Order: sequence, then structure tokens, then C-alpha cells
Amino acid sequence: MSTVASRIRKLARDNKISAEPDRMGLMAMTITSLAGDSVKLDGVERLLVSLKKSGVLSTSEILRLQSSYLVEKAKAKAKSNAKHANSSRSGRSATA
Repeated sequence: MSTVASRIRKLARDNKISAEPDRMGLMAMTITSLAGDSVKLDGVERLLVSLKKSGVLSTSEILRLQSSYLVEKAKAKAKSNAKHANSSRSGRSATA
């Protein structure tokens, strides 16, 4: 099964798009930081921005993909947290 992240990476690779910010992107990150805002995009989100800037994706496509990606990312984090909690509990009961 293909994940949303892998589909985004493939779309970027097929279109020779990089996650590296351009000069305008770097300036925007600097201004955001100076304003005291904390916006941290991961590599997949930076790919989405680059795909939009290059015209590969429309606004509605990027919003749909980002929404799906964030849901997928949240589910993976919840699953990881649950696994970690279960292993911590089993470790405590074994030493008690």
C-alpha cells in the first residue's frame, strides 16, 4: 500500500522537484521567525510547497494532499505512542 508521503515524493521526483527552499522561501522563513512565529515544515510539506510553486499542483490539490498527509502522520504518531506506552507498561510490570 502506498502512503500519501510516498506518493508526494514520487510526484516530486517525477517532476524533478526539490524540497530545498528557494530564495523567497528562505526569506519567508526568516520573516516568520523574526515575527516570533514557529512554522516548521517537514520535507514532505516542503515538497508540497515546491510542487505548488512549480505549477505541478493546484491549490485544491495541495490542500487535499496536505490534509491527507497530516492525517496519515497523526495516525502514525498515535500508533507509535501507543506502542511505546505498551512497552513501558510491560517493562514496569516485569520489574515490579
